[in-house]
Amino acid sequence: MAEEKEEKKPKILPLLYFEKQGLSIRPWMIHSMEKRMEYSGGAFELHRSFQIVINAGMEPSADMPVGEKILYFEDEEERDNKYELILMTLEELNNKVIRL
Repeated sequence: MAEEKEEKKPKILPLLYFEKQGLSIRPWMIHSMEKRMEYSGGAFELHRSFQIVINAGMEPSADMPVGEKILYFEDEEERDNKYELILMTLEELNNKVIRL
């Protein structure tokens, strides 16, 4: 009896989509990620900006198509929750995340 050929399923490539910022990026394009807080404004009015910076200081190239991307958040808790969610998602997608 002839073996039936298994149908090849299309390869599904994961995509991280940051809806609020309108940014999408493939998980393997993240080479670094860090939290930042910056101050802006004048002498009498300071505004804090909470950020996640992906691929800080990196320029797009053939080897790394995604350069520096900055995600802005209104408060520290929102930023930290999103940062943790990104790390957990990377781990679920079999990326090696070493937590120290």
